[in-house]
Amino acid sequence: MNRIMIMTQSQIDKLIAENVEKAVHEQKENDEYDLLKKQTDLAILANQINPHFLYNTLECICSMALINGDRSVADITLALSQYFRYSISGREGIVTLKEELDNLKNYISIQQFRFPKKFKIHFGPMESLQEIGIPKLSLQPLVENAIIHGLKDTTLGGEIHIEAKKMGNILEICVSDNGTGMNLEKLDRLRESIRDEGRFGTEGGSHSGIGLRNVNKRIKLYYGLPFGITVDSCEGIGTEVWLSLPVQTGMGV
Repeated sequence: MNRIMIMTQSQIDKLIAENVEKAVHEQKENDEYDLLKKQTDLAILANQINPHFLYNTLECICSMALINGDRSVADITLALSQYFRYSISGREGIVTLKEELDNLKNYISIQQFRFPKKFKIHFGPMESLQEIGIPKLSLQPLVENAIIHGLKDTTLGGEIHIEAKKMGNILEICVSDNGTGMNLEKLDRLRESIRDEGRFGTEGGSHSGIGLRNVNKRIKLYYGLPFGITVDSCEGIGTEVWLSLPVQTGMGV
């Protein structure tokens, strides 16, 4: 005999409220993604006034440096040209881990040219992960944070390790440094700044959390709440920043 489920008015009201809340949450996520895309488009347009002028000038400087036998200037100029070309190109969304790492190496070359003895970089094995998709410009802010904040009191002997591993269907990337680290109070403030979903951009908050917060926000908008950035730190030992995202191959969002 078929049973007919009879719902009370309070159950009906609760079901309606849950559906409305779910719809509002989904609409909010869509609105946030649209806003992020518009902000990205505006940033790209602002930086595309005449990018070829910048590229051509840097490549000209590179050629002149080679002619004059100054290999170090040629190398850093080429790295700067490639870094800008990647950063302000019209392409957005998902790129491969290989593309992100190539851009990251250019950024590191620029920073090591500025601070020759401040730090060394160590890359873990990532050959099997090269074609996994990752949001563009997700890694550079993590390394920038390590250089500027993690190693801010270091003039030489700094170490930054960049490692990635695949755990089932999740890609985890870790950027760690041997800097001064943070006490629990500072770490909690940084974590709160990164989690602050009410802000996107550079307004307010801890300056050291701006880049990390923006990356965290983008990861969550692309993939959902389980993914993003986590930070661990120990005063006097160093800091680890972890980025987690689902394993995907292919590009485009």
